[in-house]
Amino acid sequence: CVHDWHCAQGLKCMTRTEFEPVPGCSGSGERAVGYCYDDSPDVSTPGDSVLAELDFVRECTTSEPCSLCQGDCDGNSQCGPGLKCYQRNGFETVPGCSGSGSFGVDYCYSDQQG
Repeated sequence: CVHDWHCAQGLKCMTRTEFEPVPGCSGSGERAVGYCYDDSPDVSTPGDSVLAELDFVRECTTSEPCSLCQGDCDGNSQCGPGLKCYQRNGFETVPGCSGSGSFGVDYCYSDQQG
């Protein structure tokens, strides 16, 4: 977005020049791209987030599975109990995790977020 009127009703546009945090959103997004956000007082802002940061810790294995938002995993069996491996080709957002992580690294996540 560039203007508030580019956003759905009730949302505002935050124009950015770099990777400035967008209120109520996680991850870094794309450089210098504007994003629509909810400026309601009850929406959490960056720093209030309880989402775990993506963390490349090692090559995950079935004998040493990775925890939530950790990678690099190659399949669900390499993630801890109740977690799945989120396969990425670049910097795609991993559900329930914050940050952009490392390029192409796959991370363990929970599809039970929310």
